Amino acid sequence: MRKTGLYLASFVATVLLVLLLALATAGVRASPGILYVSTDPTCAGHSPCYTNVQDALDAATTDDEIRVATGTYTDPAGTVAEITETITLQGGWNADFIARDPDVYPTTLDAQGNGRVVQITGNISPTIDGFVITGGNANGEPVGSGLGGGIYVQSATAVISGNTITSNVADTEGGGIFVDWNVPATIFSNTIAYNQVISTTAGRGGGVRTIGDTAIVTVSHNEVYSNSLVSGFGGVIDICSPAVIDSNYVHHNQGDGILVADSPLPVTVTNNVIVGNYGRGIVGINFSDVRIVNNTIYHNSALGVDVFAWPTTPTIPITATILNNIVVSHEDDCGINAWNGVTLVADYNDSYGNQWDYCGLAYPPSGTHNISADPLFVDPANDDYHLQAGSPCIDAGTDAGVTTDIDGDPRPVGAGYDIGADEFLAHIYLPLTLKNY
Repeated sequence: MRKTGLYLASFVATVLLVLLLALATAGVRASPGILYVSTDPTCAGHSPCYTNVQDALDAATTDDEIRVATGTYTDPAGTVAEITETITLQGGWNADFIARDPDVYPTTLDAQGNGRVVQITGNISPTIDGFVITGGNANGEPVGSGLGGGIYVQSATAVISGNTITSNVADTEGGGIFVDWNVPATIFSNTIAYNQVISTTAGRGGGVRTIGDTAIVTVSHNEVYSNSLVSGFGGVIDICSPAVIDSNYVHHNQGDGILVADSPLPVTVTNNVIVGNYGRGIVGINFSDVRIVNNTIYHNSALGVDVFAWPTTPTIPITATILNNIVVSHEDDCGINAWNGVTLVADYNDSYGNQWDYCGLAYPPSGTHNISADPLFVDPANDDYHLQAGSPCIDAGTDAGVTTDIDGDPRPVGAGYDIGADEFLAHIYLPLTLKNY
């Protein structure tokens, strides 16, 4: 028995020694599943430590978290982050990795014009959060050439949140972000600005472009401004897939504010503020069912809302539901327009101060609850499109299944639902120029 016990003790000790040696040689991780990237080669004492984002991505395994400290990161290859695993890539950490705030500790991924910034491919579900993504150029890329200057997503269920995606270029589609065929991506709480599609013939999606026919893309709570399409054609948020487009502030872009097209499944466009774009406010083309509900659409250069089928004989039934929208100050064009065989429900809207308030199949309006009155914004000259007390849009809408407003306030408040993106509350708001408004 004593001899057997000694053998057992020796065996256990040997196993423990092997495990300890394995941990020592695999080295390295101070916290299981967390990797660190910093311009400081010691990562303030954290390990495993990398100075190059791609090196950390290559070392990561499924469900790892990569924390990137404040600083600017480039790569000789051009593309700064090629993601092929389900990981979380997280910017905004301070140099000691003790505090995280992307506004205070900016973390920049800069492709310096030598390639797109971030490429996400494969049947994976990664998250990229808290970066400045800039200097991307998608032209000449081996995968998806000309698509997605800032971020390109192919086949992946990606979450893109809390980033500033700025000053990127694509030739044909998706200056800021391009989401390829049939993936349920989530694009949430980003600032998407100064991106460009440079095709002179048929560019699409100066800020965001998605394509597909089954998976639902969610685009919500983003500020999208100063993006451009050199051709002047297409949407700045350009959606050719089933989608939920909610609570975005889309302003002063070159191109239509939001364009939805060619989706056999429903698209909903709710709670958006769409202002001052050089193009139309919201466009719907060749969809099976689009719901345009509780949006504020103000002073774009062309039509406020334009829904139609193309060609003139659609191959699928086209239904457009347009409820509870403020559509004002399109002095050189129509407020709400429908044509080419669209089955239209348009009611409880405030169309006011346009050259024509209703056009095409929308004229005369079939709904009996539409109004035409100044909505009384708080301060549109300073980008505040909330409703003043006494606005004719307060309690003048209907229950269209939208339970919150652009600020996250509940609907309804008071005697009924309000028209527009804002549900009136008697308190002070910050202007809609801040992220996470």
